[in-house]
Amino acid sequence: MKLYRLTFEQFGTEDLIFNGTGAAISPGRWNTFGLKAIYTSADLCTVAAERAFHSLLNHVETYNLQPKTAPKYYYEQICDRNFKLAEVTLNEPSRLIDLTDQQVLSTFLSAAGLPNKTISDYRKSTYVRDPWTRLLAEHLFSQGLLGFKALSARSDSAPNVILFEDHLKNEDWVLDNIHDLKISAVSLKKEKLKLNQKACDDTFWYESHFEEALTKVLMV
Repeated sequence: MKLYRLTFEQFGTEDLIFNGTGAAISPGRWNTFGLKAIYTSADLCTVAAERAFHSLLNHVETYNLQPKTAPKYYYEQICDRNFKLAEVTLNEPSRLIDLTDQQVLSTFLSAAGLPNKTISDYRKSTYVRDPWTRLLAEHLFSQGLLGFKALSARSDSAPNVILFEDHLKNEDWVLDNIHDLKISAVSLKKEKLKLNQKACDDTFWYESHFEEALTKVLMV
């Protein structure tokens, strides 16, 4: 299974680009403080959307949020930054728990003693105020699991894959390559969108040395 991970340039070395230390210090949606979670995505579109949202965009307004659909955003600034992109092969993807399946999600929530939630709930979760996604991940880690798949809150293109560093062995994964990559966030609307207006496609552009041309990454 091919996975992609985007990091800042200073963390783009072979010994730093694929580890969960940063997440352990600053927890995300799917890990508690101290839990080394490696956040990856199953395609370039999703990893670019995730990284751009968390690292580039200073002014974001959510609108037209529908169940089972990633939120759409309006960007008030055009900005760009250089990153490092890791291409990784995960050798045994069958060992991942699939939280994109509602039945699987409900089963593990029950086992963790947490209230039942839907896939739409975790995509919209304000995980700082209501940390049930973090608590579920902590339970999965306690079961000795390698990691899990979960739908992205930023893109419908492909799921995110969260891996537990402490459960990864050297034979579980291969670092195939590290590329330079630049992401620019571009607003296609000059005026601020209102909730009752038809949603437009906001676009991420990514450019790298292994692509011959710019490729659109659409958040739709």
